[in-house]
Amino acid sequence: MNLLTSIWKVQEEGKESIPTPKEFLIVEDISQLEGKVLDSLARAYCEIFSEPPWNEKHDKDKVKEKLRREIKNGGRLVLWIDPNCHQVTGFCWGSIINREELLERTVKARYFDDPETVERTISPVVDLVPPAFLFLDEIAIKREWRGGLDPIRFLIRPLLYLGYIKGIKEVIFWTSPQSKVASLSKLFGFEILHRIERLNLIFMYHPNSIPLLKLCQRLTQDKAKLLAKIFSKIPK
Repeated sequence: MNLLTSIWKVQEEGKESIPTPKEFLIVEDISQLEGKVLDSLARAYCEIFSEPPWNEKHDKDKVKEKLRREIKNGGRLVLWIDPNCHQVTGFCWGSIINREELLERTVKARYFDDPETVERTISPVVDLVPPAFLFLDEIAIKREWRGGLDPIRFLIRPLLYLGYIKGIKEVIFWTSPQSKVASLSKLFGFEILHRIERLNLIFMYHPNSIPLLKLCQRLTQDKAKLLAKIFSKIPK
């Protein structure tokens, strides 16, 4: 991927070869988000993560609290909004964080029943991460809207650009090993950094997201699919 994109420069946000559709909204100040949009986001979050492979139960008010906490210091939220009913159909948010923040951030993220045990279980990953990195707290799309690479492109691209302008190349997110995003991310350079069998979680890591950002800015969906197919056949 590095060789493929080496002749390209990172394009300025808003001037990409593949422009962002108007139904994707970048939010940097949650206080400016309309209450009905925030409610729609919280409902979408609860709906998506109640389904397999997560099977989680969430409270809408706690989801809002989590969102405000996680992107209050320079983070970004990206929303995909259905232009017909104006409901949130997908979302992604994250921030640049330090190694020392990761443990508390992940333990608080899911409101585990036994946070102390979970903290001890997750703590080994702290020694594996870089001093500072882009952490994608959440990325999800409602079931009926899944399919194709473009929605994921437009949800993660603003976060990758945030990392770029802050001089941060490394990206980490966590998910279920059974999730679609886990398998898809491996095709574009992510690898499993740490696996927690007990919690059915994996931490995914990308060492240099700049080539991925360039692909998100320039490649059409069909070309990106072809590239993913080629990458899938390359021995690891």
